Amino acid sequence: MRHYLLALLSISVLLCSNAVAQSNKKPVKGYNIAITIDNSKDSMLYLGSYYLGDTYAIDSAARDKKDTYTFANKEKYLMPGLYFFTNKKGNFVEFVNFREEMKKVQFHTKAADWEKYITVKGSQQNAEFIDYKTESAKLSAHGRTPNRGEADSLKEAFIRNHPDNMLAMMMNATRPIIVPVVNEKGDTLSQRERNLYYVTHYWDNVPLNEDFLTRTPKSIFVQTFRDFVDKVLRGGTPADLI
Repeated sequence: MRHYLLALLSISVLLCSNAVAQSNKKPVKGYNIAITIDNSKDSMLYLGSYYLGDTYAIDSAARDKKDTYTFANKEKYLMPGLYFFTNKKGNFVEFVNFREEMKKVQFHTKAADWEKYITVKGSQQNAEFIDYKTESAKLSAHGRTPNRGEADSLKEAFIRNHPDNMLAMMMNATRPIIVPVVNEKGDTLSQRERNLYYVTHYWDNVPLNEDFLTRTPKSIFVQTFRDFVDKVLRGGTPADLI
């Protein structure tokens, strides 16, 4: 129980530190994000955001004569996180807002397939994000089913080559904790020792100091936190944890 309380104290300190960090950071006020969708029939498009596992519409834009939708607000803060464009039909394409001024960002795609044809100007984070999505889509092109190794290799390469990209941090946050079977001396670890290792290292891959975490899909942070509460803080047995 003492180890669980220490784990709870640790996560509480980290979350509080994150809250303080957010209050001390000064996000850039205002944004101007445009997306052109060739041959679009939608009169209106919506800008959406994830928050604590749910999705919300936070802005809307009308189509102009060039099939462009411009989301602009000089006063509102667009906090770091994963965002998306969507319409009433349910089409959507995601983008990241992380460590960049989102004031002159221009996306371009085609109505036939938003995800397939998406490009961007004015955002390195999103250029890398789109490149990964494109390479990932190639694995399943022409109805082909990619094997687990190919997908994992692509993901690991992206995490390794783009450690400061928000997508890489999100993917790294979902990595499972590998619990050793033996210690440094080669002695076999008991179930209790392995359990303690798991609890101690549970948050190793999650960037708790980054405030984008709360604005991501459920699987990135919310479910990870719920699992921690259900498995660790509510008295799960060692066998339940790993």
